[in-house]
Amino acid sequence: MKKNNLLSSSYSRKTRKYNSYRGQVGKLKSNQLNRRFNTDRPYQKLCTDISEFRYGNCDINHRVYLSPIMDLFSGEIISYNISRHPNMNCVMKPLKEVIQLVRGLPYRTTIHSDQGAQYQSHIWQKELKKNKMFQSMSRK
Repeated sequence: MKKNNLLSSSYSRKTRKYNSYRGQVGKLKSNQLNRRFNTDRPYQKLCTDISEFRYGNCDINHRVYLSPIMDLFSGEIISYNISRHPNMNCVMKPLKEVIQLVRGLPYRTTIHSDQGAQYQSHIWQKELKKNKMFQSMSRK
């Protein structure tokens, strides 16, 4: 079968889904949104996550990571970053762009995420606190 290239790909190892949760590596925040996703004000409630996309032969060199920030008022992606590695630079670039957008609003912004290592990090939380943004995390 190998010689005639008749191997089935359905019985190969299962590919695992990307998961940024590494246990508690920083400070966890409470769920401020609590499934109240609707708002009547732009930039009041934002949400973010990291998604992995595989391409080519799906090995470690053929992956990219998307980190968007979505406004729950309009459903619009207001900032994003595409990176080859899911590190802090991947999530900080869109956050800094959003900070420029929300500067000067008469109300505070809440940004909701999962409990991924990037969102538990001291760098992420310090930047939110410095810019008077609330942090919200969903449950595990």
